[in-house]
Amino acid sequence: FLAPIIAAMGGSSGTQSLAVTIRRITLQGSGSTRGFVAKEILVGLVNGAVLGVGIALLAFLIDGNVMLGLVVLLAMWGNQIVAGFAGAFIPTRLDRAGIDPSIASSVFVHTLTDLLGFFLLLWLASHLLL
Repeated sequence: FLAPIIAAMGGSSGTQSLAVTIRRITLQGSGSTRGFVAKEILVGLVNGAVLGVGIALLAFLIDGNVMLGLVVLLAMWGNQIVAGFAGAFIPTRLDRAGIDPSIASSVFVHTLTDLLGFFLLLWLASHLLL
């Protein structure tokens, strides 16, 4: 039950970052993206820490395993960082390529966060729990 939560939260955060980025592109143009992408990664770091602690506590309360809590915390944290990056980076690159980011970005962002969310959880679990 934890894997879909991690993937879904990554998709939600990525979509929020995507919306902010598309708004910025609409108002200011794609211009320099370094500072903006870095800011969204920082937001992902903070969101990941807060959400990761919450889901780690939930996992610990349900299973009583501290290591499981650590695994889900790290997976959530990593996925939130990826979501912030993808939500800012993908639409700016699509815009520079002449592709409307409001049409094409969400598929890439959701696919990336879903894949990495599941991968991080399973990889961390296989290395820390087995």
